[in-house]
Amino acid sequence: MQRVSRSQPEPTPPSDRRGNAVVSLGLCWTPGRSDAFSWRRPVNDRLKTLLLLILSSGLALVAAEVAVRLLVPVDHNAYVLDERVIYRFAPNTWTRFRRERTIGEDGFLIESNSLGYRGPEPDLTPGRKRIAVYGDSFIHAGFSPLDETFVQRLADALRSRGRDVQVLNARTNGYGPDQASRRIEEELERIRPDLLVLAIYAGNDFGDLLRNKIYRLEVGTLVENDFVFHHKTRELFEAKARLFSGDGLLDRSALVRTLRRLYFSWREARARTPEDRPEQLESDALQRQLNARRREYRRYIVQGDNRVKITPDSYDADVALEPGSDSARYRIGLMEAVVERVRDHLAEHDVSLALLIIPAPTDVCDGHAGLDLASFPDYSPSGSSDVLVYFARSQGIPYLDLFPVFRGPECRTHYFRHPDNHWNGSGQALAAERMADLLDGLLVVR
Repeated sequence: MQRVSRSQPEPTPPSDRRGNAVVSLGLCWTPGRSDAFSWRRPVNDRLKTLLLLILSSGLALVAAEVAVRLLVPVDHNAYVLDERVIYRFAPNTWTRFRRERTIGEDGFLIESNSLGYRGPEPDLTPGRKRIAVYGDSFIHAGFSPLDETFVQRLADALRSRGRDVQVLNARTNGYGPDQASRRIEEELERIRPDLLVLAIYAGNDFGDLLRNKIYRLEVGTLVENDFVFHHKTRELFEAKARLFSGDGLLDRSALVRTLRRLYFSWREARARTPEDRPEQLESDALQRQLNARRREYRRYIVQGDNRVKITPDSYDADVALEPGSDSARYRIGLMEAVVERVRDHLAEHDVSLALLIIPAPTDVCDGHAGLDLASFPDYSPSGSSDVLVYFARSQGIPYLDLFPVFRGPECRTHYFRHPDNHWNGSGQALAAERMADLLDGLLVVR
């Protein structure tokens, strides 16, 4: 057998071993090269890469800042806590009302003047005819451009009737009539209106009175209640105020403000318990909504829980479906007392009051949310609105009930698509024309 010999690698010269060691350390030095500084080149390349990375990141942040400023108006901390009315829209600020794209319209920039009202700075010259409109998100109308809002269309409609009158949008998103009543008492002397319109949404304003806990009834008499903020609500507002109140470079950055807004939206969503979340009006949810309304009544009126949490408004299922229940009767009585308080305060200052009654599309539009209400024998589509009509008639208050105005085959064209229950531009325009007819006659009397 022939033996196969394995060749052994030749020994590496000492100089080559040193060169390989240097190369293995990442330095490109080789024997015999005359460039004494060639070993520094990889370090310089890494430094250049780092500087390029920093420069490109900076340019990306600048581009993002420019894009956000062009496409997303910078939000301010628009809503602040208030010990009298729970919260209010801060003066001289702006925010953007955002809407799901599936609803049909984008959000719009909402600016407030020095009074905290939506719209340009008002002319408060004494002697000028003036109408103030108080209400909630229907009057706030963040889903519409300013010139398409109910208030602006009302001013246009009155002007077309020869009425040179200023119309103030004294709304606040999410307000109930109880919050409006306190704002009216604070602001009446300053704005000095000739007429005041109080808009009441029959879909959830009854419930606001129990959720806000500003007033309560004692033996049928309206009394002020000493509410306190739930600790989560106060902590969230205070933290938001701190982050948005700075005046440093980062505080003025549109990108940073947008990230902060997203962060607080996430925090607000996490802070909500299941019963605080918005309820979708579906047939299998009606009983849950009734149970939620009963809980609100039990906690505040029976158990005396005075803590206020800012939660999404929900359909007043008890008033609409079980008007004879303890919960519904208390809400109805409380609403009547609040409206009477507003009327009496205005009468003391020689200011006329008119009610605008806005029906819920769930009630006024057949099949709006696909609800089967046949299992509730006490339900009447106009029931919640009829309660408010009764208040107005019994207290001698001029009113516009939009239920018969919107009722009919074109009803759905006046509201956004479910689950958004707000009126759209068509609904606001129609309501403004009918309200102008009512107010035109009242202005003649004055």
